[in-house]
Amino acid sequence: MSPRHSLLPPVGTETLPVVLLTFSSRLSQAREKGGMCGICGTVGRASPAELDAMTDSMIHRGPDGRGVTVFDGDPPAGLGNRRLAIIDPTPAGAQPMAFGDRWWITYNGELYNFRELRRDLENDGERFASQCDTEVLLRLFVTQGPRMLELLNGIFAFAVWDDLEKRLFLARDRLGVKPLYHTNIKGCFAFASELRALLPLIVTPSLDETALADYLTFLWVPDPKTAFRQIRKLPPGHFAWFDSDGLRVEQYWDLHFSPEERSEDEWRSLVGEAVTASVQRQMVSDVPLGSFLSGGVDSSAIVAAMSQTGERVSTYTIGFSKADLEHEIVPDDVHYARRVSQLLKTDYHETILQPDVLELLPRTVWHLEEPVADPAAISTY
Repeated sequence: MSPRHSLLPPVGTETLPVVLLTFSSRLSQAREKGGMCGICGTVGRASPAELDAMTDSMIHRGPDGRGVTVFDGDPPAGLGNRRLAIIDPTPAGAQPMAFGDRWWITYNGELYNFRELRRDLENDGERFASQCDTEVLLRLFVTQGPRMLELLNGIFAFAVWDDLEKRLFLARDRLGVKPLYHTNIKGCFAFASELRALLPLIVTPSLDETALADYLTFLWVPDPKTAFRQIRKLPPGHFAWFDSDGLRVEQYWDLHFSPEERSEDEWRSLVGEAVTASVQRQMVSDVPLGSFLSGGVDSSAIVAAMSQTGERVSTYTIGFSKADLEHEIVPDDVHYARRVSQLLKTDYHETILQPDVLELLPRTVWHLEEPVADPAAISTY
């Protein structure tokens, strides 16, 4: 076993990607700065200073803790993590996390069925040292390999380094809720949750002109491209291996649609049950939860499903001033949000965007990283 240096200090005190947004009080604080957990790593080079810089460039994604682990050997490698603690916020959930002094994981996401998966593993004789989903995810990989991805219900991007076989495994959730970028420059393969963590590794980043054409066509840059020629995205529903033979990417999931003939009453019942089950399944957290509430059908249905658990739901509504609404082609929905809140007795929070919102544009663009033509990014931020 090669020697290893742990740079992990003590830990301090993101579904349906478009529709559902639940968050804790600490999560909302992190979103003020941009985010979720952040992961990164390198293979072929393992500079503690470089990994520190990559990790800390994503501090806005994880204010609750940081960790960097460096692996000596051939090839050298390293993993970094910025943590936003949602499940088991104790030091037991700190990352990078190891099992058997061989497999190491850095993970961004949330598994909604991790308790069921943990119970199955325990029935098979596995034992755990924490209450977090990270440990369950790593143990699933150790025991089942890539086929474990079929069992996961959640949102995730993660990397596992096998320090015995000297190879890296990467995976991204089915719909790509969690980002995962990678590059291969001068014999160093690197990955991260954000582009900015990889840019310092590239001497002269250059524009991918075909990605620019895609952006002008679709208003965003589809995978696997990014705005930079040297950086790519791991597509949703895919995993990858990186070792001495290079990078191999494989698809493990795709959407299959088979039309069914049912009555309107059947569809109404099935959709209601599916929405309720999906929302309540995603309310797995060791910290308080809340939801955006626009007053539209989607967010109102989500809040109604959350309210069925018996807990009072905190809701957050973003509105526009009367003067700004004069320039909008859609009507003001805030009064609908207020009515839904009154009906469901939520803990209602309302914010009206002010003219100084323009001051947020540089920061919003900084967090978007890639060009995305979606004005909702401002109100969401």
